[in-house]
Amino acid sequence: MAETSTKKRKARWEHTKYWLGINRANARPLNVLAQVTLLKQEENSMAHVILFEHAGFHGAHKHVFRDEANLNSGDDHFFNDRTSSIVVLEGNWEFFIDAGHVGKLGRTLGPGLYDWVEAALGPGSNDRISSLRPV
Repeated sequence: MAETSTKKRKARWEHTKYWLGINRANARPLNVLAQVTLLKQEENSMAHVILFEHAGFHGAHKHVFRDEANLNSGDDHFFNDRTSSIVVLEGNWEFFIDAGHVGKLGRTLGPGLYDWVEAALGPGSNDRISSLRPV
């Protein structure tokens, strides 16, 4: 019985993600706050950060739940050196200039809204993040 419940919940979540535009190319979600709320309910994660392409939480965005050693990986490289604002929903995160967690940028960020990456991580950090990890 629990397996059926889990399958239904997963199917409902996939349907919700589709309509919000999560994981669809060139889609803009209708409401980022609704998306964040749903993700927090559905993902049992101890770490969650959202990277935004532009300052002020604008442009494309990427949800990260675990260590991301290379934002320039072959299957998903859009956010390499393209992050200008950050939302940390859960956990504490470190950000790095190079892949493999080399060249730590600024301080470790805890939960909060960081509308300009240079205000959070220091001068020269805009569009420089290539890897990140929860600590």
